[in-house]
Amino acid sequence: MANHGELKVQRVYSIVRTVCDNAHGNTAGFYGTVTPHSLYKIFSELDVYGSKFVDCGAGKGIPMGAAMALGASRVFGFELPENKANKMIFDAALNRMASKLHDQSILHRAHFGLQDIMKVFFITSFNSFCNIFHNALNCIPFKLIQ
Repeated sequence: MANHGELKVQRVYSIVRTVCDNAHGNTAGFYGTVTPHSLYKIFSELDVYGSKFVDCGAGKGIPMGAAMALGASRVFGFELPENKANKMIFDAALNRMASKLHDQSILHRAHFGLQDIMKVFFITSFNSFCNIFHNALNCIPFKLIQ
């Protein structure tokens, strides 16, 4: 049986799927997503509540939405410019998340940029403790900053 936090993560997945009508589009670079249950387990272990979250190679922003639903103070996502449709999907999903999760602050806590994700690692304003996760493709999908 899923708990309240895991249900929030599942709702984020549902919202994004609804907004993009389950379309995957022509995504440049590597593409993949983690299951809602696995993402919830990762975030539970890290206690994302109150943290800043950075997703490099954000895709449609599902981990960003999940981090916000679980209480991250701010989220930042970066995606390749040629995947600009993902930003439009995220923006639409963000509005729906704010409504469905009854949290209008979500609209001001999320930032999604289109740029070469390999250039994102120069960010120096995130000089706090940082956990880095590697997906199965050995890419760096996201960082959590305490």
